[in-house]
Order: sequence, then structure tokens, then C-alpha cells
Amino acid sequence: MKELAKGLDLKGLELPSEELQWLRGDFLSFDGCLIADAHFEYARLTDCDFVSTRAQRTCWNDAQLHQCSFRNADLAEAMLVGTNLSSCSWRGTNLVAAQVIRAMVEDLNGEGANLRRARVESTQVRYSYLKDAVFAEARLVNTVFQDCSLIGAVFTDATFESVRFEKCHFDPTLFDRRLLGQAAFVDCDGIPS
Repeated sequence: MKELAKGLDLKGLELPSEELQWLRGDFLSFDGCLIADAHFEYARLTDCDFVSTRAQRTCWNDAQLHQCSFRNADLAEAMLVGTNLSSCSWRGTNLVAAQVIRAMVEDLNGEGANLRRARVESTQVRYSYLKDAVFAEARLVNTVFQDCSLIGAVFTDATFESVRFEKCHFDPTLFDRRLLGQAAFVDCDGIPS
């Protein structure tokens, strides 16, 4: 297990392909780092910053991330299997072709996140702000969105299988009517009749 002191600043370092499994830390800053292909399996991180980090193909399997910011980070092709994200920020984050499987996502600010061609499967997304998020060409399977704001979210050419939206908010002027036959909508507003 790797331990790091609280408040460690790693800004701008290059840590590609590092084995950071079991990493524990609070208030760590990876801002602007190159950590592509790094492994963060089983990491337990709180209040850490990955702002503008280049983290393509990173693995976050079974990680616990609380109040971490990935604002404007590049997480293209990242693996998030069994990951627990609470009160994190994916604002403007690039998650193209990411794999989000069996994850628990709660209180996420994902405004403008790009999940184009992502695979989101067996995942629960609750109390999250996903305004203007892009799910174009994504594959969403057995996933529940609960109490989320999806105003302006883009689902062009996305594939849905057993997807459920509960008490979510959509913009009726931007809502893609093709979604109506592909997913279940329960107590949502902004759904055109």
C-alpha cells in the first residue's frame, strides 16, 4: 500500500504508467501532471485535484474518490469499474471511450463532460449535475439516473438498454424525442408530451 502525506503537491510531474494502486491520500494535487496509463486501483483519495491532468487510459477500478476534481482533465479510455465517486467534479472532463461499469456516482458536477463513445453499464448516477454533458454514441446499459439535471445533455446516436431516468430534469426544447422509446422516464420534468 502506498501512503502519501496530506497536502503533497505533484503539479506538472510526469508519472506515466505508475503503479499507484492502494494509494491513500488527502489534499493531493496532480494538477497538469502526465499520468497516462497509470493504475489507481483500490485508491482512496479525498479532496485531490487532477485539474487539466493528462490521464488517458488510467485505471480507477474499485477506487473511492471523494471531493476530487478532474476539471478539464483528459480521461479518454479510462477504466472506472466498481469505482465510487462522491461529490467530485468532471466539469469539462474528456471521458471519450471511457468504461464506467458497476460504478456509484453521487453528487457529481459533470457539466460539459464529454462521454462520447463511453460505455456506462450497471451504474447508478444520483443527485448529479450533467448540464451540457455529451453522451453521443455512448452505450448505456442497465443504468439508473436519479435526481439528475440533464438540461442540454446530448444523446445523439447513443444506445440504451434497460436505462431508467427518475426525477431528472431535461430541457423540453432540446429533448431528443427518440429517447422516449429507448429508456424509462419516471417523474421527470422537461419531457415533451
